Amino acid sequence: MRVLALDYGAARCGSAVSDPSGSLATPLRSVERPDSPAGLEELVELVRETGAELVVVGLPLTLAGEEGFGVDELLVISEDAVGHTPAYSDPPVTKTR
Repeated sequence: MRVLALDYGAARCGSAVSDPSGSLATPLRSVERPDSPAGLEELVELVRETGAELVVVGLPLTLAGEEGFGVDELLVISEDAVGHTPAYSDPPVTKTR
């Protein structure tokens, strides 16, 4: 199953797509201003051109596991881009304190 992963941010949205087996991910382009009409259209195009069967969007959660800044906006934008409710994931913490 080909999976498209989106790392949403207000300024840009990173993306990566898996191989058909789902075992290897390849980074794709960043979408500038994903909340703009042009940015949303580019996200829709990414879904189309990758042929993704599943879209996973990283949710900005706090270290306490609560919804962080921008979650409500992200949910609306990602559903518009995908055309249905995508899967959401809590990205692993990669920064040290």
